[in-house]
Amino acid sequence: ASASSSSISALSSLAVTGFIEGETSGVNYNQWYPDWNNNNYCVNDGRQPPFMNEAINVGEYLFATKKQCCEKWFDFAPTCDESDSVGGLMYYPAFSNDVCSRKPLEEFYFWERVRFNTLDECCDAKFPHNRAECCASPGMGGCTSSTDDTVMYIPDWINGKCDARTRGSIPTHEVIYARSSASSCCNDNFFWSSNCMTKSSGR
Repeated sequence: ASASSSSISALSSLAVTGFIEGETSGVNYNQWYPDWNNNNYCVNDGRQPPFMNEAINVGEYLFATKKQCCEKWFDFAPTCDESDSVGGLMYYPAFSNDVCSRKPLEEFYFWERVRFNTLDECCDAKFPHNRAECCASPGMGGCTSSTDDTVMYIPDWINGKCDARTRGSIPTHEVIYARSSASSCCNDNFFWSSNCMTKSSGR
């Protein structure tokens, strides 16, 4: 009886631990899934939406490798499989100073989900009103597109695509949606559409 009680206790403890760490319904914590809310493409932080854990959806949304996830959901984004390599730096908003900072991916806590691959994207998305200062933030390397003639990509909401426009021609209230590439624009603004890239200009 004692051995039986110990076994039940151990199994209960294992089940609780698995639930806390994200291993629900037999879903492995380390599986990769498409992350449409940030600029991370595919991640394996164990925080996938519950519907992805359902048996009918596992094969569609959860993958053993990042490459498989990228090929399924972000084949239009060649940087998907490279964006969060170990040791790579990613940018994040430092709201206290209205600028962006950066640090290695492995130093982000799981709740720090707003991350960007470039300083341009971070400054454009979070601090368009303070872009000059954001791009000039010490030690960040500077933005690669810093003039009004720089080509950016802005969403065409009606037609579901992204169009190339010079930064200076983009209305202030739309700058937050502009991205430095058509793929980033499509990924961030039309993540549900598989046709955005084929319809967009200047891919």
